[in-house]
Amino acid sequence: MSYEFHEFERLKCDFEVLRDSLSSSPASDEIKVLQHEVAELRLYLAGLIKVLQQKNTVTLPELQEWLGFLDQSDGAKDHEFRGNPLTGQPAKPAQEQKTPEAFLNWLSTVDLPKPKSETP
Repeated sequence: MSYEFHEFERLKCDFEVLRDSLSSSPASDEIKVLQHEVAELRLYLAGLIKVLQQKNTVTLPELQEWLGFLDQSDGAKDHEFRGNPLTGQPAKPAQEQKTPEAFLNWLSTVDLPKPKSETP
């Protein structure tokens, strides 16, 4: 058998050991819990939407309009809402990063006084 074949088999075994160790890691357990929680929240959401529609409380177009409004409320249309789900208030926008570029941009907006000319 060739060297390449043995190297391939060794790498395959290493990969399987790594995969098995990752699938049993605490991080993967946390991911599984989060995936379950997201699926459960989707179930509750689907149930609420169906009840609201059956009781003629909200139509699908009305719901879509509100979802669009809430999605844009933080300044980014990204299919996410990081605000308060009970009040619909958007989260406060993150503070502007304090980078040299941000400082120069801010400085360009400031009206600085003109230097006094020196007179002899």
